[in-house]
Parts: sequence; C-alpha cells; structure tokens
Amino acid sequence: ALPAAAELQAGFAKVDVTPEKPVPLAGYGARRGRLSTGVHDKVWARAAVFDDGHRRSAILSVDMVGVTAEVRGLLVKGPLGEIEVPSENFLFCATHNHSGPGGLSKNVLIRVAAGNFDQELYDWMLKRLGQALRDANAAMAPAKLGVGRAQFEGMSRNRTVEGGPTDPDGLVIEVTDAGDRLRAVFVNFAAHATILGSENMEISSEWPGAMCRFLEEA
Repeated sequence: ALPAAAELQAGFAKVDVTPEKPVPLAGYGARRGRLSTGVHDKVWARAAVFDDGHRRSAILSVDMVGVTAEVRGLLVKGPLGEIEVPSENFLFCATHNHSGPGGLSKNVLIRVAAGNFDQELYDWMLKRLGQALRDANAAMAPAKLGVGRAQFEGMSRNRTVEGGPTDPDGLVIEVTDAGDRLRAVFVNFAAHATILGSENMEISSEWPGAMCRFLEEA
C-alpha cells in the first residue's frame, strides 16, 4: 500500500550536464570518436528523492547512452551517503540517448563507439550528477502519487521485422504537492532513442529530451 499523503515526502531537481567544450558523442561507432560540432539541445540529469517515513530512495536519470557501475558506486559513496539513501534504494538509469556526450568510459570496446576517455569531463560530470541528487534532496516537500497507463500507438516501429510487433503501452506516474499542484511526471515508454543517426554531430537529448521539454512547458 502507498503511504498516506502526509507521510510521503518527495524532492525533484534537474541539472544541465551539457559539456562546455566539444566532446565525442556516444552511440555510433561510425563517428569514430570525432568531436561534437555544436549543441542542438541541452542534455540533463534529472533526480528524484522519496521518503515515506520508513525508507529513503532516489532515482537519477541522465540523457546519455548508458551508465556504469563505477559511477554508480561513486555516487553511492558520495552524495547518496550524504542524503542517507542506501544503495539498494537507488535507481541510476539512462535514456539510452545516442547523441549525448561520450568520452566517459575507460573500457576499450566502449571507446570505439563513444570516444577516448576524458578525465576532466568525467570529473565534471560526476560533480553535476551529485549536484542533481543534492538539489532534489533539498527540495523535499509533502507529496502524493498517482499512477496510470497511456497508449503510444503509432509512435514506434519494429526495425527488425517490417510491420512486426511494437509495445505501445506506457506507464505514467504523476507526483503532486499537498495542494494537488503537479510537481513531476515519470513516463516509461519502450522506444530506442535513435531518431538522429550517426551523421548527427551535435549534442542532443533526442526524443526523450523533446518529450521532457514538451511536458515541462505544458
């Protein structure tokens, strides 16, 4: 059962993680580690922290192709320890964006599709991710949850089997404050973030970012 509205606290934040210099883009080996030529639209880290009076949890989503266990471990030891969120209650995930910043992995195989490792960028990014978690924790306030489903018919295709099955079913969670004002929306929709191909050399958050901008503006 969900906790009563008076018991649940939630905080949200987003932090700009758009690199301030040209960087490799992660997602396509055909780019061969070439540097970005500009910024089409910004990439973000979005954080949520919850406390139901019994346990604390956090979600951190980033506009990148993926996340690593190494970065997760550093976040657990650092900012998550500060805000008292245990590792087992932390979800660290990516939108699997193929036009976001690369240069963040030391793994030889990943570097083929994401560019050479950049320690300066790695350190900067880690600080920004930690800031998102801290900001969300600082914004904690009474909250209520609402859960529903949505249908995204015709918004994805099966690229393996022409005319093959897709998954149009989506999960939507809204978080409101004590006065029923909307504070956050979570959307789960199964679709690869690859509208932009390997020819694109500008940083972008792809369709998940466009969806977030639309919802935030609405």
